[in-house]
Amino acid sequence: FPGWVDWLETLHPGEFSTEEQAPLVEYTYAFKYPEEPFEANWTPPGWVPYLGGHELGILETQSEADAAGKSDGAGSVGVSGQTGLGLGAADVDGNLSGRGNARFICGESLDLTSAELNFGIHATIEQEAGLADVVPAVRAAESWPVVGRAIRWVNKSTQVKASLTPGIDIATQFEARNDELQFINGEGTGSIDACVELSTEACADLNASVYGGGTPYFTIQVPKNPDYLKEVGIDLYYGATFQAWEFETEYERKVNCHYPGGCSEVESSGLMAMANDADWHLIPRNYAAPGPMVRAAATTTETVLVSPSYARPEPSLAARADGFRLLAYVHDDASDPDGRHTEIRTLTWDGSAWSSPTDLTDDQQPDFAPAVAFDGGGNGLVIWERSTLATGITPTLNITFAQRLEIVARTRVSSTATWGNVVTLTNDSLMDHAPRLSAGNDGTVMALWQTSDGTDMLGTAAHPLTYTYALWDGSWSTPTAVITGLQDVVGTAFAAYSSTQAALVYAVDADGLLTTTNDSELYYATFDSAWNGPTRLMTDTISDTIPALAYDGAGNLHLLWLRGGDLVWLKNSWDVDNAQAVRAASTEAGFMGFTLNRDPAGNLAVVWQGAGNDGADLTYSIYDAANNSWGADNTLMSDSNVEAAHSPAFGSDGTLYLAYQRIKTEFVTRTFTISPTTSFTVTNFAQPGQSDLLFLAHTIGRDLTFDGLTITPTNPAPGQAVTLTAMLRNAGDLAVVNPQVAFYDGATPIVTQTLAITLTAGTTTTVKAGWTVPSPAATHTLKAVADPNAQVAENDEANNEVTLQTTLPDLQVEVLYTVNSSEAITATARLVNAGVLTATAPFTVAFRAADPLTGTLLGTVAVGNSLGVGEQVTVTLALTDPAALVGLGDTLWAIADSSEMVAEADEGNNTAYAHFAVLPDLTLTAADIAGSGPVVVTVRNIGVVTATAPVVVVRQGGPSGALAYSGTLSALGSGDSDTVTLTSVAGQVELWAYADPDHLIAESDESNNLAVREMTILSRIYLPLVLRQ
Repeated sequence: FPGWVDWLETLHPGEFSTEEQAPLVEYTYAFKYPEEPFEANWTPPGWVPYLGGHELGILETQSEADAAGKSDGAGSVGVSGQTGLGLGAADVDGNLSGRGNARFICGESLDLTSAELNFGIHATIEQEAGLADVVPAVRAAESWPVVGRAIRWVNKSTQVKASLTPGIDIATQFEARNDELQFINGEGTGSIDACVELSTEACADLNASVYGGGTPYFTIQVPKNPDYLKEVGIDLYYGATFQAWEFETEYERKVNCHYPGGCSEVESSGLMAMANDADWHLIPRNYAAPGPMVRAAATTTETVLVSPSYARPEPSLAARADGFRLLAYVHDDASDPDGRHTEIRTLTWDGSAWSSPTDLTDDQQPDFAPAVAFDGGGNGLVIWERSTLATGITPTLNITFAQRLEIVARTRVSSTATWGNVVTLTNDSLMDHAPRLSAGNDGTVMALWQTSDGTDMLGTAAHPLTYTYALWDGSWSTPTAVITGLQDVVGTAFAAYSSTQAALVYAVDADGLLTTTNDSELYYATFDSAWNGPTRLMTDTISDTIPALAYDGAGNLHLLWLRGGDLVWLKNSWDVDNAQAVRAASTEAGFMGFTLNRDPAGNLAVVWQGAGNDGADLTYSIYDAANNSWGADNTLMSDSNVEAAHSPAFGSDGTLYLAYQRIKTEFVTRTFTISPTTSFTVTNFAQPGQSDLLFLAHTIGRDLTFDGLTITPTNPAPGQAVTLTAMLRNAGDLAVVNPQVAFYDGATPIVTQTLAITLTAGTTTTVKAGWTVPSPAATHTLKAVADPNAQVAENDEANNEVTLQTTLPDLQVEVLYTVNSSEAITATARLVNAGVLTATAPFTVAFRAADPLTGTLLGTVAVGNSLGVGEQVTVTLALTDPAALVGLGDTLWAIADSSEMVAEADEGNNTAYAHFAVLPDLTLTAADIAGSGPVVVTVRNIGVVTATAPVVVVRQGGPSGALAYSGTLSALGSGDSDTVTLTSVAGQVELWAYADPDHLIAESDESNNLAVREMTILSRIYLPLVLRQ
């Protein structure tokens, strides 16, 4: 065994194997490397967002490797296995890969010359952290008037999800040195893209957004010095913004943390800490230029309506039964002064196009928070918040601003397509805000809003909150209190079914401290021509927040809310024990702004902002009323932008409509100053950019498709019984009852199965069928077809089939070897058809140097006769210009069916490699040691290129015997020979002659450089010749 194998065997016993590949033999040694598992990680301080307190870096790793060598000298190394990356509180799996070179020297050893160990880790994971843990400075906003306690609740309740995407492609090399495997000196750096994007309406009139990230990195070094981990850099930036009405405040956090060096100095110097307490200020009006239209998909289309839009557009959308749509939003009137520039605009859709905008207001009184609905006559109703702040005063977020908020309304008359006058619903010194509209099945429209003295938007004992409502029956009724004396209200839901049926649900923080979440409970009140008093829904220590209500067409009331972090659902019940889970683990902040809506058929849509691999996208789930089931999550878009402030509506045909704000994500790099002489740079972190207002339409429906079709056993022969397995998936939004799947052999039916299941949206099921391969032998195209009789109306009818070819030939290169002469290198490849069907000619065999795909093509050989099952064919390629092959590498590849003319059962086994010896070959045989005195030793070069200055050594009696000769010959060309003469040797001797004894010349065959011969060498004495006369 070579020394490195003996060394490994003492640590982790490997496994030797041999395989005859006549005329060659392949030797394989499987082993693990490195001998001590590779590990390179460090634990950052616990305060580092998402990454702190846990190992960061490569986890304990050991590869599976095998060195293979053939008796012709060819060899290779394969490396594989699993690795992992410590990434905060989670680990990410990755793969090990690599390849290398080995060489078998007959009579000596299997040499591993070099090999790669590559780390590849790319899977994205998601981590959650509290808002105040990510940006601690946000706590400064908790003391602000009007909104401060609401922000305290948001800070405690909001879980910000970050996506962490490692980009780990690190290559290392190891080789055999001093009878051990050792890493070759080098370094590799892996990066982690950290990204946070969030924008949600945490409660009425208050938005929270978080953004930022960076690109932490770590560098590993080989060999250890003293560890594999050399350096870690964690430079991060996070920002948080609160927006209320037309005001905003911003906070930031910068993290500068390195190993070696630590992070304690960063903490003590305040570099990771809060910014100075920020003041609320008016939302800037620095809008960008208009942007492009966005994509349209088969079942989802998006349309840009306003670009750029106001930074807080607050869209509200309603759809009429005839398809007419009404959209209201907040617009920035550039001609108005700062703080007094927000107006309410509307757009309408008449079935063919969106209208030009209509201004419902056009003055210098700020307007916010529109809500829209249609009444039974098709009239469009809009209510909103309007500030009555005296002219000339620049608004400031304080109690004075809050007490000037009133509720006003305006109606679009359907019969004349004109707008009526603005109607004032409130005119008092109270804070009237957060208006909501709900349209009943009988055409009734009810408005609900919140009223307080403006001191605290959640309500306190001293400054309580009131719910106020008004009914529309052609005109607005006098506003009336629903419930008074409320405090610590952190969520509201409201829905109307008719003029005599409505419901209100609200969430209350029981102790009013807003520093814990497990004491929040729900209360409800019902309306039956008048509002009844509130009832507590539960009494427990489980967090119950963020309610949403909707009536379906039959009058069933649906309540969804977050309970203990899960999204749960009650139908026609106020008994919390009947609650069913819609979606577990719904803790991310996007659920704080989730919405619920219903279509005419009774289906429901819950929509929220979900954080995924690509960013914060709108995500939805559909309740299938006919089957009483909720579907799986589906995203409505997939991009790096943030989609927020969504308003849903259903068309009469069940199409889901959404109006929403799209905030462009800009990835930027910024340098932050630590001191006059020190700074650090955060690369590629997310930052909000331009806002646009968009409209989306998504067709709700069913969609049967397949995730795959397999056959067991693979590639069967005629007469063999097999099992077909298809994976059927419902990629739509609604359930499919008793779906059918048909299997075919070409156009010939095999079997049709009706599945006795309800396949809900987003789920899969396995469908199996038995089949016997018919005779005679022929290729079969098998097919599985979903809904073969077109009984199910689907969004996509073109994805209902999946096919598979079977009963095929399978060409393999059984062995490849070369024979060298001074005139040519002859490559010989033996192919076998290991399949179950004849491989029909013609097809080709290609020969390439160095690599089977990209290596230099040396030639192709056509196979003209078909190859039956189990039959072999041998092809040869003579390379008659060896000098042209120099520099192409030392590996030859043969590729069967290189033109892909033959459909095969396995296209991955069509190659084989051999030692490609474009080298000299010095030879000595016993016959090359000749003469009885003096002795002449002949050295020949039977290789294909010149051997430069070969050394010849002759010893007596053995490899360490007395030196009889040592010298250097002239260059030996291909086919040339040269001789050395020994004059000092005599008697009965055993001569050992070596060509290139120190292996200074790379040769095609190192096993023929030694010759041994016993011989008698006469000692001749020459006497003087005397002539006598």
